[in-house]
Amino acid sequence: MKPVAFAIAGMMLAVSHSQAEQRREPDEWGYRLDKGRPMQNWRWYSSVKDYHRFGLHEPGIGQEWVRVDNHFVLLNTATGVILSLSAAI
Repeated sequence: MKPVAFAIAGMMLAVSHSQAEQRREPDEWGYRLDKGRPMQNWRWYSSVKDYHRFGLHEPGIGQEWVRVDNHFVLLNTATGVILSLSAAI
């Protein structure tokens, strides 16, 4: 009985993990929004110039806020690495 219970528990964990990954990674353009990860083609997205309106802090030198779907992403403009994320209201 115990091996069956362990097998069922393992299958439930595998399913819940794969569902969590699907929720985290939008598949429309193949990007993944994770802090510290480079974002490919970030120049395709609109730059946020009125960041105070959305409650965002002023970007530093070499940084820029861009809007990606329902997220604001602070990027390093030289490397495209994501420095910070914020949900859009």
